[in-house]
Amino acid sequence: YFSRMLNLEKLDLAQTAITTVAGCNGLTSLQTVVLPESVIAIEDEAFNSCTSLSSINLSNITLLSH
Repeated sequence: YFSRMLNLEKLDLAQTAITTVAGCNGLTSLQTVVLPESVIAIEDEAFNSCTSLSSINLSNITLLSH
């Protein structure tokens, strides 16, 4: 869903209850991602080609999908 937001620089999902992240690939302007504590999985290539991404907290991630 985020793939259309080409100029998105910060994605703050902290107030959501999502458990899996996917579909952010290709966001070349994305610099920061804030995930809620509920996220435990990141799908393959979720942040593929996010060449500007410099900040993301992965401390709660227990599963990286393949």
